[in-house]
Amino acid sequence: MPIYELIIHLPNEPGKLSEISGILGANDINIRAMDIALTGIEGILSLVVDNHSKGVQVCRSLGFDVREREVLAVWVPDHPGGLNMVLKPLYDSQIIVDRLYLAACRNNQDTMVIIEVSDIEASKLALLTSGVNLINSHEGL
Repeated sequence: MPIYELIIHLPNEPGKLSEISGILGANDINIRAMDIALTGIEGILSLVVDNHSKGVQVCRSLGFDVREREVLAVWVPDHPGGLNMVLKPLYDSQIIVDRLYLAACRNNQDTMVIIEVSDIEASKLALLTSGVNLINSHEGL
């Protein structure tokens, strides 16, 4: 099953992140990865949650503008060169990494990395062929 991030446009004002976090928590939705980019008066919040469809439904029901984008999620080992084990196969396949952000750690050994790419299917093939295990939504994101 693919992994999707929720992309939510928020006004850049106090309490908005707390509001989203509280709404998701009250609806038993766990945030697994998060990134925010500020563009002056607005913030663009990207979230990967453990229950994607419910997260979209809850946020939209409260009037938030929510878009969705399929992303890659991988565990990166915590050692020198660990990240490049993921990035090199993408480079070798001439795939553009649009954005990358770190997420949760697992047992203080690996870090979940969320990657937005120019070609999701080619990226999956390149990573799987190189022995990189992709996280899927069945793994208890």
